[in-house]
Amino acid sequence: DLDTVISKINSSNIDNIIIIKGPFSVRYGPGFSFLDIESLPTPRNKEGGFDAHGSTSLNYRTNSQGWQGQQSFWGGNADWGFRMSYDIQSAGDYVSGNGTKLPSSFNNHFFNFAYGMDLSSNSSIEVKYLHVQQSNVLFPGLLTDINGLTSDAFSARYKATEGGWYDQLTLDTWVNTTRFNGDSSNPETRQQVPQLDNIF
Repeated sequence: DLDTVISKINSSNIDNIIIIKGPFSVRYGPGFSFLDIESLPTPRNKEGGFDAHGSTSLNYRTNSQGWQGQQSFWGGNADWGFRMSYDIQSAGDYVSGNGTKLPSSFNNHFFNFAYGMDLSSNSSIEVKYLHVQQSNVLFPGLLTDINGLTSDAFSARYKATEGGWYDQLTLDTWVNTTRFNGDSSNPETRQQVPQLDNIF
């Protein structure tokens, strides 16, 4: 599915993934399987005082001339922390072992931001924001390519423990908007699926 959270999360921001076997789950309802994805929490400096770090990476794949660059920053104090990253990915069409070119080019931009604060020794709040910008994304074998897709996702979690009437209280809220434009007009897609030209 083009409009799912899992298709927009960079692996460097994932802390843990739990696969829940279907076809039914008490918590998630009916489905073949479920992915419970836990993103990285915001850091804390247990020694006190502000502390910050950064990371830069650049990868290149010869097949499809694919580039991926990422810049990350994270840090915080004893009772608050932040994490942010910007990831850019771009590649041309993939060439298989027999020389066949598969229409699979893409241009992706991901921005992640998270901020967390400990309100007390037993309560905390964490907010996260994700922005995704995709263009010229071709899917081999599929009829609909992405000309342009923009997603903005916001989530917030309040967590408290050891209350007077609860052991743990968690409140979640989230908002996700996606704007999508796609079609089957790309010449490479129509060449791979020639039946498209014979519909009319």
